[in-house]
Order: sequence, then structure tokens, then C-alpha cells
Amino acid sequence: MTPTLPQIAAAVERVYSVTLAQLRRLEKTENVSEARQVAMFLARERTTETWEAIGTFFERDRTTVHHAHRAIFERKVEDRKLRQTIEALALALDGLRHLSPPVALGDA
Repeated sequence: MTPTLPQIAAAVERVYSVTLAQLRRLEKTENVSEARQVAMFLARERTTETWEAIGTFFERDRTTVHHAHRAIFERKVEDRKLRQTIEALALALDGLRHLSPPVALGDA
């Protein structure tokens, strides 16, 4: 099961101690900016959502989402802490699959 944009945002909110409102605001503090970029990066990497759909969810345009994706992709190569944070978030999002109710044998 692919995570949803709200699930990605919630995971990032917990790790970065920010709110969805902060992720959507024009706030440019380093913590909020990084959290927003990581959320948009994960949204693009872990979902089939378009640049436009991700931008709409985070109240940004598609070029901002593209910039965020590229920036995080490049930064995580050199920044071990950022890379570990993204890997931990990806694992947490993968774990959401295991929270889904099991399919009954007759439903498969």
C-alpha cells in the first residue's frame, strides 16, 4: 500500500516537531523549510502523485516541489543525518502497510 500525502505529512510532522499548518505556511525557518522539503521529497519518491498534486497539498506550485526534490536528493548524498532521517521516515511509511487490516481469505 502506497502512503498517502497526509500520512507522509504526519510522519514528517512527528520527526520534525512541526504541524501541517507550518508545512503549508510561507514560514522559512530552517527546521520548517527542511521538514517541508523532506515531505515533498518523500511524497514524490513514495507515491504516484504528480508534482502538481503534491504542490496543491502543500500549497506550493509544481516548480517548488521539483526544487525541493532536487535539493533534498543532492543534500542527502553529503548529509548523513538528513539521509538517516529520510531512511527512518521511509521505513516508518513502509510500516504503515502492516497497520492495514488483514484481508479475509474469502476476500482475496
